[in-house]
Amino acid sequence: MTYLKPEFIWTGYVIGILSLMALLLTDPQVKFFFILVAVADVTFNATLTLNNLSYISQSDFANYTQALQTTSRQQHRLDETWYRVAKTVSRTKDDPMQANINSGDEFSSTLPPQMAKLMTHLGQPAGDGVISYISGTSVTDSLLGMKYLWQPTTKQPWETSVDLPRPDWHHQPRALQTSFKVTRNPWTLPLGFGAQDNLLTQPVKTGDPIRYQEQLYQRLAGTNQSFFNVANFNQVNFKNLPPTTQITGSMLVKQNPHQAATMTLIVQPRRGQSSYLTLGNQILEHAEIRVNGRRYDLPNSSLGTIVLNVAGPNETKPVKIIVRLKNESLWLQNMSLYQLDQLKFRHAAQKLQRAPWRLTHATSNYLTGSVKLASHQTMLMTTIPATPGWHAFVDGHPRPLIKVANAFWALKLSPQQRHQVTMIFIPPFLGLGMLITLISLWLGRRYLKP
Repeated sequence: MTYLKPEFIWTGYVIGILSLMALLLTDPQVKFFFILVAVADVTFNATLTLNNLSYISQSDFANYTQALQTTSRQQHRLDETWYRVAKTVSRTKDDPMQANINSGDEFSSTLPPQMAKLMTHLGQPAGDGVISYISGTSVTDSLLGMKYLWQPTTKQPWETSVDLPRPDWHHQPRALQTSFKVTRNPWTLPLGFGAQDNLLTQPVKTGDPIRYQEQLYQRLAGTNQSFFNVANFNQVNFKNLPPTTQITGSMLVKQNPHQAATMTLIVQPRRGQSSYLTLGNQILEHAEIRVNGRRYDLPNSSLGTIVLNVAGPNETKPVKIIVRLKNESLWLQNMSLYQLDQLKFRHAAQKLQRAPWRLTHATSNYLTGSVKLASHQTMLMTTIPATPGWHAFVDGHPRPLIKVANAFWALKLSPQQRHQVTMIFIPPFLGLGMLITLISLWLGRRYLKP
């Protein structure tokens, strides 16, 4: 992206050509003058571009970071156990690192590709080397251990890249309030929990993020009961667009290309059910979404379909969703409405909460605690990313790790027995690297004489 206007570019071309011509002259003062003008032009253009790239002031950056860190300190004093935090706003994918919290955002060249694929399957914005957890559902919140949600208390003077409300959290117990309102999720799962091993023989194969997370949760809980139901929009209105009865997959084209075009969707929530809207990445790039008048700041870099929460389980008033076209046409890619039956979901969550891995010590590379699986469970499922370097010990003995959903580590355990499970992370090739270093030092001392 460039912030230079055409007149600035042409001026630079002219000054560059005149400066090259001046080098052919013999008068040193003329040469120096044109070279000085060329340097001034380059400096001006560089300053103009960099000032536009700095999209927030230092005070805004410091205020937002301080608010994150203050909330984090109070959160840790309130709850010293291991948990993850979801947020409704995001400025960078390094927010968790700055706030010292476990979350679902990361931007790193070392990020395992399978984690980006998993987050895409779950309906989260993800790409090469980057993942973001900003549009979860009650199912993914529970599965990934999102025990708390941080939402700004009021309109804050922060510049954020993403701002997506979560109405399905509005009636959860409040934990504390700083610049963020912190609510607690009673249906979250711990880092490790007893589960059935159906995923080992029945992997999930679907491109629909709602169905993917549902089937993942079903197989872990050992149930065939569906949580999500496909729902119809109660009313659809078009402005400067030809009417269509088929929403998903339709191509909308402006009737008058010079006028604004919108599609208005009315959703009537059902008590006890949360409403979610899926949107393909084409919609994210080429449309503006407003829900009940509030603009949803959407990420436009996702590789797949994302999920938006548009109504909570206690909402009874109709929800108005307005889709405004940014261009002359819009493909309604993967645009569907789903409703989550909270009672059915919570029944499955309670089954998975019965056998938690109770951690007594937890650091970034050492986890230990006890677990007792229920009679119908045969696997300790964790949401530890399945990266090389992790080693498991059960009652002091090594135990092989199993990769589940090509993303997380799990291990087989006998049910109805209490086990002490320890997981240790040792960087791959650490021993080989240390050996090579020691040999190099020995050879250096032996053969490199002063």
